[in-house]
Amino acid sequence: MSTRPWTLCTDRWTRGRRTGSPWRGGHVLWIVHSNHPEDSGTDYVITHPAWSRSGRPASIEGHFSGPGLSWPELPAVAGSAPPGAEGVLDPGTRLLLLLPAFGDADVPTEEAVRRIADALTGAGMAAEAAPGAAVRFLDHPFWDGPTWTPQGPSPLSGTTREPSPLPLCDGPYSPRTVRLAQGITADQERALAAALTVRHPVAVPDGRNVSPSPGSP
Repeated sequence: MSTRPWTLCTDRWTRGRRTGSPWRGGHVLWIVHSNHPEDSGTDYVITHPAWSRSGRPASIEGHFSGPGLSWPELPAVAGSAPPGAEGVLDPGTRLLLLLPAFGDADVPTEEAVRRIADALTGAGMAAEAAPGAAVRFLDHPFWDGPTWTPQGPSPLSGTTREPSPLPLCDGPYSPRTVRLAQGITADQERALAAALTVRHPVAVPDGRNVSPSPGSP
């Protein structure tokens, strides 16, 4: 099965009206900004052409939900723009757009501050101010840092279905306390998990994108 990198695109609607552009192939992470006076907010929505429904990892609004991304997933999605695709491709811009959906108690603080500060500098912030701002961005106003746990088989589940390859979050407001995009097949879930962890997909001659082998740059 091919594993395609993420496309990240943004959409804005006013007073219930939504406009957008079609996106090619693979997983798509939509960031939908609402500026309706009585219903403003930002929704994060994951879609794929083969899915019968979307996944909604986070929502930043009055009735917020999240986090929807762990620390390993945040830089993975930010850094995996398909070459030549439409949408937001710059890794720093993607990281900043995704940052509100992130939360993780096990974040490597030094690495995270460096990455966020680099992204802020790339967006025009003064270099001397960026590290302090990056620290503040790690302190999410809606949720404390939850933990993310890989899933294993349960002897009490009474089912033969394999455990989800996606980690679950213990945050009380997170949609990812259960499987993301419920209703997708096991193969689709494995492809989603690969897309959330592979930072640098490798193109092969038949046009697929596969995970780099261990030790690949």
